[in-house]
Amino acid sequence: MNVAIDVRVLATQSQRAGIAQYVVGLFRGYQAHRPQDMTYIPLSMDARGLDDLPERPVIIPARRPLPWQTVLVPWALRRQPYDVFHGPAFTVPPGLSMPRVVTIHDLAFWRYPESVTDDTRAYLKRVVPLAIQRAARVIVPSSQVRQDLLEFYPRLSPERIRVIPLGGDRLPPGADTPPFQNPYVLFVGTMEPRKNLSGLLRAWELFQRQSHAEWQLILVGGRGWKTEALWDQVKRREDIVYRGYLDDRELATYLRHAVFLVEPSFYEGFGLPVVEALHQGTSVVATPTGIARDLRHPLLTVSESSDPEALASAMLTAISTRARDASPVPTWRDSFRQHAALYSEVIYEK
Repeated sequence: MNVAIDVRVLATQSQRAGIAQYVVGLFRGYQAHRPQDMTYIPLSMDARGLDDLPERPVIIPARRPLPWQTVLVPWALRRQPYDVFHGPAFTVPPGLSMPRVVTIHDLAFWRYPESVTDDTRAYLKRVVPLAIQRAARVIVPSSQVRQDLLEFYPRLSPERIRVIPLGGDRLPPGADTPPFQNPYVLFVGTMEPRKNLSGLLRAWELFQRQSHAEWQLILVGGRGWKTEALWDQVKRREDIVYRGYLDDRELATYLRHAVFLVEPSFYEGFGLPVVEALHQGTSVVATPTGIARDLRHPLLTVSESSDPEALASAMLTAISTRARDASPVPTWRDSFRQHAALYSEVIYEK
């Protein structure tokens, strides 16, 4: 079974970004599983970002993504012995003779339209309906996204949607030495309105007053948009530290030594830091969205809502769950095996 997979995201996104991590994680699971009856065929417009892939990529040169997907890929693949095409980032090409699978990571552009740019919202509203119409199966990372798909695209058959969680074991081992002398609580994610950082800062004030803990709040991730007022607050607080992007080993170290991770988002399709923290044995406080809705784990505390009071209450609860726990979390090998089973399924339906 030869599965063509669009890996352009590795050239256009930092591998710290969510969809790029998804593609890297799939290949990690592919290498761990070593399937005898399946081969990934990576496809891209150029060779940027592809050096670490375990299979040689097929380069279909193009200057712009639209003609690459709508014209060049269908033309280039018309005589290739590929069995399935997987579009891991919301889109699949038209005009392919092989069955297609598409991954829809979230529907924030519908559920929280103010959380994405006008251009992104217009683009996704155009391509997602086409993708789910063309695809034999639609992969989503959580029941949250499945529910959203059925709400916003009611003609989509529920049987064509498959929930496949992402893995939490992408990161290398963290360092034994903590990155800070004092205890700290960690947030990981892009600083943007959907992440509810303003609510987190209010919850942090409540938590500090009620817990009497002289801890720091460490913010890790890229600076997004509409965050000017947030940064004014952060700069005035000595107990809040912004660290920006970290490499994978640094991130693993920060997760490993945190008192707990807090993910206060209004909306998540999945929430990769949640499972990556749990894989490190670190407690997590999260709002009831994405994987936090689906996962049951002794180190996961789910707040009643994204309100500051509910978050502060959940953070106080998390203090009592600081003991390390080895309960399993989803792995990329698990995720890949479910992807591979789905590829086989659509081939036999052909």
